[in-house]
Amino acid sequence: MNDQHTSGHEYAVVVGVDGTATALHAVAWAADEAVAHGGSLRIVHAAPYAVDAPGTRRATGILARAKAVARHERPRLAVHTRCVGKQVLDGLLGEAEGAQLLVTGLISETIADTVLGSVTLDVLGRSSCSVAVVRRSDAIRGRGILVGVADPRADTSALLLAFTEAAAHDDGVTVIHVDGRRPGFPTTDLVDAVGRLSARFPHVRAHVDSVHGDAADVLARRSAAARMVIVGGGGPHDARRVLLGSTSRALVWNSACPVLVAPRDAQRHATVGAAGPEHDAG
Repeated sequence: MNDQHTSGHEYAVVVGVDGTATALHAVAWAADEAVAHGGSLRIVHAAPYAVDAPGTRRATGILARAKAVARHERPRLAVHTRCVGKQVLDGLLGEAEGAQLLVTGLISETIADTVLGSVTLDVLGRSSCSVAVVRRSDAIRGRGILVGVADPRADTSALLLAFTEAAAHDDGVTVIHVDGRRPGFPTTDLVDAVGRLSARFPHVRAHVDSVHGDAADVLARRSAAARMVIVGGGGPHDARRVLLGSTSRALVWNSACPVLVAPRDAQRHATVGAAGPEHDAG
């Protein structure tokens, strides 16, 4: 039931599945993301119930269907499957160790207590790598990377992740600086930060837009035509993760495109993996 793990030296995308159509939608998106970064895809199913033959057959079927979706989406992508005997949250967090991106689907379109939906919100504050949340209704072929920035010094990881994603997808970046108190011009710190990243990623088109309003509302409104929205989050031991309730969590429910939450240290995401050709699984 388990394929081999991916190499620690390539861009690794991990996606959690639970047998729902939303999870398969997330698999398709994750496959595209893995190809864009020249990496591989690992499909993970947490199956503590697989302690007998019926449970094992069920888990095997869930992984097989997910792998078929990835193969259909990207025939030459290296795809591996992994069944873990842990609860969903622990299983996903464990498999994400060493990966560059963890992808999860959000089952419910409303704030409801669904299994993977609830786990997704918990994962956002605890994952050691970037987390992408994909809903079934999300458009997955948009253009443009949106990144929300409040404080460029605190949101360095989100900015770096946005430029890295834009470079991988040959896309542009729109930096949304949201000031909840008053409209104004981008701060000098933000202009300098974007300038440094533009020099590092010379082929990425970047634009800074300073707007007034609630960050989650502004980003959600602009997400309809975007490829993805990126916001910053705390690391697994970072007190800032409690702030996810104000912006990242609200955006997860309201964004019209996939949402990526960057951990405090996103350097690993940016330095591992580069766009390259698809390749067959071994």
